[in-house]
This record gives sequence, structure tokens and C-alpha cells, in this order.
Amino acid sequence: LFLIASIKIYFVSGLYSFYTTLPIIPEFQYLPAGALILIIVSLTAAFFLKFLYLKSGFSLKVKDYLSIISYSLVPLCISAVLLIPLEFIVFGEHFFSLNPSPIEIKPLFVYVFLALETGFILWSFFLLIIGVKTVTSNTYLSIETAFFYFAIVFFLTFQLILNIPMINAN
Repeated sequence: LFLIASIKIYFVSGLYSFYTTLPIIPEFQYLPAGALILIIVSLTAAFFLKFLYLKSGFSLKVKDYLSIISYSLVPLCISAVLLIPLEFIVFGEHFFSLNPSPIEIKPLFVYVFLALETGFILWSFFLLIIGVKTVTSNTYLSIETAFFYFAIVFFLTFQLILNIPMINAN
């Protein structure tokens, strides 16, 4: 589950980079690093939630918090199965190219895929809010937890892609 979600987050970061006109092309050899980032952030978040909520009187195990986090990643896995093949079909070899980039070839499809990807990310975000709220009964704390988790995951993944040596676009 974490591997599929990390692949999707990796592709989403690449797709958002085309929208922001940053010259970023995801390279497949860095996918294990993206998966490792997601797993480490998820485990850290589970431990953090356990100790944070232990002070509030909630005594769940780390695996329970990890289950809540993995439950929230299911929409990203669904979008990986549904949208990555469609993106390959629509953009073909240009999905990994900057010369020309997908936004120059089929801008409408880029915006449609961005909207769909954003919808799946928001779905995941709200599932994490619901999962944490179910345990804590605290809406503010659950929103804060979901925001920080997804902000950290996407920031680290985007930073990983930004720091990858660039493919020669010529």
C-alpha cells in the first residue's frame, strides 16, 4: 500500500511540476527513495501521534495509528491504478519529456488530470481527518494532523524530485 501510494505521490509531484513550469522529470531509479520517505514519515507520524495522544488520554498502539494513515492512502492507490495508465495513454512518451512538455501538447488534459489528482489528494486528506477524529473526537487536532502529514510528505517528495540530476531535454 505504501509503495503504490509513494509511486502515485511521485507521479503527482512530476505532474504538478509541469503545471508550475519547473523543469522536473521523474526518474524511476529514485522511486525507492520516495517510498522510503513515505514509510519513514508515516512511521514517524504514527509514533508522534501515539505520544501526542497518550498525553490526552488515548492509548492506542502505533500500528493502530499506522492503520489510520494507511487507510487514508487508499484513494492515492486507487488513483495510481486508474490515472497513471490514462496519463501514459494520453501523453505517451511526452509524459517524461520537456521537449515538448505535456502542458504544451495537450493543456486541457493536463488540467483535467491535475483536477482529478487534486480530488484524490483531498479525498485522502479528508480520510485522515476522519480517521484521527474517530480516535480523538477532536476536529481541530485531526485537521492539524492531516495538514502536517500531507504537507511533510509532499514537501519531501517534491524536494527529492527537485534535487534529482536533470535529464537532458534536448
